Amino acid sequence: MVVYSLGWALWSNLSSNGSAAPLPYVPIINPLEIAQMAVIFCALGWFRESIGDPEIKLHLRPALGDAVGGGVAFACLTGAVLRASHHWGGVPWDAGHLMASTLVQTALSLTWTVLAFTLMVVGNRRDRRPPWFAGAALIAVVVVKLFLVELANTGSLARIVSFVVVGGLLLAVGSLAPVPPRVSAPDGSQS
Repeated sequence: MVVYSLGWALWSNLSSNGSAAPLPYVPIINPLEIAQMAVIFCALGWFRESIGDPEIKLHLRPALGDAVGGGVAFACLTGAVLRASHHWGGVPWDAGHLMASTLVQTALSLTWTVLAFTLMVVGNRRDRRPPWFAGAALIAVVVVKLFLVELANTGSLARIVSFVVVGGLLLAVGSLAPVPPRVSAPDGSQS
C-alpha cells in the first residue's frame, strides 16, 4: 500500500496541473498537494514504525525509508513549483514550455537552494551528516544547473537574481553550517 501511495504521489505530480476549479490555485494548500503531503507523512510514519518489526527490518533499512520519503517529497515540491509557475506565471502546462521558461528555472534554482540550505543547517545543528550531505549534493546540482541551463539565457534579470541568491546562500552555509563532525563509535573508530 505504501509503494502504491508513493507511486500515486509521483504520478499525480507529473500528470496533474493541480487545478481545483472553481477554486483558485494556492500552492501547498490545494487538494492535490494536501493529498501528496498526507501520503508522504503517512509513508514516513510507516517506515519509522515498521523498523522495529524483525520481518521488515531484514528487508528495509531506516535510511532507505528516509531516502525514499525524502525523494518523493523533493519531487512533489518541484512539482508544486512547476504548478505555481503554470497557474501564476502563465507558463503552459507541458514539459517543453516549463523547462524553457526563465521563470520556472529561476523558481527551481531558488527553491532548491533554500531547501539545500535548510538541510545543511539542520544537519549541522543536529550533528547529522546525511542531511548535510544531501543538501550539499542538491547545492551541487543547482550550481551545475546555473551554469548549464541558466547561463544560456543571456542577460535576464531572473538569471542575475538566481546567481546572487545562490551565491549568498552558499556563503551563508559556509559560515553557519559547516559539515558536522564524524561521530566516534564506542570502540573509538570513526563512523
